[in-house]
Amino acid sequence: NNDTFIDYQEAFREVKEITSVKKAKEYASRSLKEKGLQVESLKAKINKEYRDKLIIELTEKTNLSYREIANILGFSRWLVIKGVKKK
Repeated sequence: NNDTFIDYQEAFREVKEITSVKKAKEYASRSLKEKGLQVESLKAKINKEYRDKLIIELTEKTNLSYREIANILGFSRWLVIKGVKKK
C-alpha cells in the first residue's frame, strides 16, 4: 500500500537520531536510492559533493564513530573526517 510507505518515510525522517549501524545503513541506502546512486558510485569525483553531504548527515543524525560511518560507506576513516571538516 502506497499510503503505508509514505507514512513510514515521514516517520523515518522525523527521527532525529539514528542509533544503530543497521539503521544508518538503511538511511544511507534510502538516501542513495532517492538520488539513483549506489555506494560504489560515491567514489566517482562527479558524486563527491553528494558523498560529503551524506557523510555530514550521518555524523549529525547518528552517534556512530567516523570509523563506523566509513565502514558503512566503504571508505577510509580519513575520507569521512575530511568530508566532515567541509561542513
